Amino acid sequence: MDQVTVHAEAEINPTETEEKVKSAVGNVLGGVSITIIPDGKCSVLKAEASGQDSLVKLRNMLRNDRIRDAARKALFHSIRETPSVSA
Repeated sequence: MDQVTVHAEAEINPTETEEKVKSAVGNVLGGVSITIIPDGKCSVLKAEASGQDSLVKLRNMLRNDRIRDAARKALFHSIRETPSVSA
């Protein structure tokens, strides 16, 4: 089985609380390491998780909320726009 590494980024606006954004990312991905980088008025949260277990929460959310088709469309759209996707 191939090793999976998940990278996620979220912009933190001045009106948002860093802790709440961290918590939200943690609610979607399991076993995530988070770094916050100041970027002008905003900050950028960068998260990284390894292993297929890190995607279990996301998979369960997609299944339970029955939004798989919409999520699939969004993921494929982001892959086509991202030039540095590696498998």
